[in-house]
Amino acid sequence: MELKIIPFENPIINFNNEELKKELIENLEIYQGLVYTDENIANAKKDKADLNKLIDKLETARKIVKKQCMIPYDNFEIKAKELLTLINKPLLEIDTQVNSFVQKQKDQKQKDIETFYNENVADLLELLPLAKIFNEKWLNVSYKIKEIEGEISCHFSKVKCDIQVIENLKSEFELQVKDMYLKTFSISSALSEGTRLQEQKLKLEEYKRKQEEIKQEEIKPIEQVEIVQEVIKPIEQASITPVFVVQAQEVTEPIEELQQIDFRVFVTQSQKIALKDFFISNNIKYGSVK
Repeated sequence: MELKIIPFENPIINFNNEELKKELIENLEIYQGLVYTDENIANAKKDKADLNKLIDKLETARKIVKKQCMIPYDNFEIKAKELLTLINKPLLEIDTQVNSFVQKQKDQKQKDIETFYNENVADLLELLPLAKIFNEKWLNVSYKIKEIEGEISCHFSKVKCDIQVIENLKSEFELQVKDMYLKTFSISSALSEGTRLQEQKLKLEEYKRKQEEIKQEEIKPIEQVEIVQEVIKPIEQASITPVFVVQAQEVTEPIEELQQIDFRVFVTQSQKIALKDFFISNNIKYGSVK
């Protein structure tokens, strides 16, 4: 079956092309470098209108010729599409049967893959479902079932080995590391997750330690106040008579013997000032312990 195209009649469209080109070149030469002034702007508008008329005439002629030339093509297109319709009808039926056959092959290969997987997955069933490793290219005719079985077996071996590596680490974050591995099947990503979690734990512990130090610093002044109060209270209760410096002839009352009490206090700056004021206001002699 061969398609034969019969040569067109009068395929060349002849018109006075050269004559018009020569005439246009001569007539349009006057517009080269032409400058219009305000006084002759009306001439510019007339020249523009004349040139547009020439363009319209050429465009109209071009469209008429094109339409006439398209008449034989339009007739040819209609007949060609009728032939295509005749061809496509049986082609569609054949294509449907071919696709059905190909799909049956794929379905059978899918079953063979699932059978091999189920027979060899063993204790990895929960960790490595077939959908996790399935490759759509396995269903192509070019992929042999032995190649597919080899790839599945490699997946099994790799996962077992990687899981063993994770378990050997004895990490407190083993579950999280395994979870990351089963999401990515990348041992490097899983180990990086373990490192990240460990660093996060250390940072959290350091944060808690610093918070505890801050808390203790806040509690310490309160403890110091309690210590000062415990020290000052017996001092206040002690029967220590203040020492007055007076001339001998003016002493009318017996002077008690001066007693010395050494003690240490822990105070803030404001508490230190208050303690000093207490000593001064009560005429208590005080000094540093050497």
